[in-house]
Amino acid sequence: LEIHDHQKFNKAPTGTIINEGKENYLQKIRQIRQLIAEGEFYQLNYTIRFSRKLWLNGLKLFRQWHSKTLAPFSFYLQLPDFQLISISPERFWFQKGHLVQSEPIKGTIKTSTNPEHDASLKNQLARSEKDHAELNMITDLLRNDLSRVCCPGSVKVMEQSELRSFKYVHHLVSTIQGKLQPGKIFFDLIEATFPGGSITGCP
Repeated sequence: LEIHDHQKFNKAPTGTIINEGKENYLQKIRQIRQLIAEGEFYQLNYTIRFSRKLWLNGLKLFRQWHSKTLAPFSFYLQLPDFQLISISPERFWFQKGHLVQSEPIKGTIKTSTNPEHDASLKNQLARSEKDHAELNMITDLLRNDLSRVCCPGSVKVMEQSELRSFKYVHHLVSTIQGKLQPGKIFFDLIEATFPGGSITGCP
């Protein structure tokens, strides 16, 4: 785990609330690194929350973000007391009949409008041992999770570390497929796989 810019804690936009102070965050990172060294887990995604008041229609905000990113798995959900907005390139679940599929992402690098530089960035990501190792762990984790509700022998890795390009970033993506066991439904799939390892870490 690396912290690339400690000063980001002091550069949040005016009015933004961060749910954790810099020193407490760094202490948590030290604890995580120690737990990894002790074998408690292989990787952990530790996040902090940035929040602020926004006097803007949620649907309008969603449309603005989505038009900029064109992230394929985005959604806007209007609920009675609040709104949910997600701008995501990652497909966690897909089901068609008994076929189920998950496409975890690990490994990200920015894009460039300069073709030569962009090709260099793609090559850098494709050759990154760290990013491949992270994706391999999550791919194996999801393969195991799907096996809980899929027919024996049906779970297969269809693509391993495929490089996909989006408007602002390149990603490494794996595709895992399986066939649901007779009598299993989508809610069984959710129970077996939620939350996704690409969100939480491994195991």
